[in-house]
Amino acid sequence: MKKLTIMLVAILMLTFAVSAIYAKTDENSKKKSSVTEANVWTTEDGAKNFKCPVMGAEGVVNSKTTYSIVDGKKYYHCCGGCSVKFTANTAKYLDGFVVPANVVKTDKDGKHYQCAVSGETGVVGKETLFSDKDGKRYYFCCDGCKKEFDKDSGKFIKSDKKAKKM
Repeated sequence: MKKLTIMLVAILMLTFAVSAIYAKTDENSKKKSSVTEANVWTTEDGAKNFKCPVMGAEGVVNSKTTYSIVDGKKYYHCCGGCSVKFTANTAKYLDGFVVPANVVKTDKDGKHYQCAVSGETGVVGKETLFSDKDGKRYYFCCDGCKKEFDKDSGKFIKSDKKAKKM
C-alpha cells in the first residue's frame, strides 16, 4: 500500500510538472508571436543584420545570437553580457540608439545604401549625409536629397520599401 501511494504521488507530480511546462511553452509561443524585432535591418540577400545597443557591434542574426525582449520588442546582442546589461538599464542604451534603415548590402567594401529620396546607391563613409527618424538612420547621396527628406520624411519612408534594388 505504501509503494502504491508513493507511485500515485509521483505520477501526480509528474503530470503537474508536464502540465506546467506545456502551459509555459504555450504562453511563450503567444508572447513570441507578438514580438517585433527592434534593432534589425534586412539586406537584399535576405540576411537579418543587427546592431548591439550596448557595444554598438554589428552582426548577422543566427540561431546562437543572444537577445532580450523588452516591451514586446526583441533586441539582439553581440554577447550574453550585453543582454544582461541591456535588460538591467534599457533606457540608458536606447537613448539616441539608431539602426540603418536603407542599407541594402554589406560586404568587404562596407555598407551599401540606397538613397531614400533618389534611389541612387553608395557606400557609407565618414562624409555620407544622414538623418535619424524614429530610431532609424537614413543615408543620402547628396545634400538636396537630405533636405527634401527632412522636409517630409513620411513621403520617403513609405517609398523607401519600394526602392529599386542595387
